[in-house]
Amino acid sequence: SSGINAEYGAQFCDYASIKLHDIVIYTGNCCSTQVQRDLSTSLSRLLTSIAGGINMLKSQIVELSAEISRSKVIYETASGKRTTVTEYREDITQFLKLFQTV
Repeated sequence: SSGINAEYGAQFCDYASIKLHDIVIYTGNCCSTQVQRDLSTSLSRLLTSIAGGINMLKSQIVELSAEISRSKVIYETASGKRTTVTEYREDITQFLKLFQTV
């Protein structure tokens, strides 16, 4: 679920940066050279910020994937131990029944 949300966030950032770029180009065509330069600089800063956000999302995805893997290992280990405990409990119960009948 978090991986899907992060992927969606990254896709949204990509889409938003493309649309923003299109808006800047369209608006820039209607504005003076200075305004166009200012818009271009702003776009560059925004794209840098978006790239940083995407990198952050990617690193969070890696961290969460590792955490999920660790959780799966812990769950599998706990399930195995639970099964072992149940088997031991049954063996002890049978032993006690045999011991009490002797």
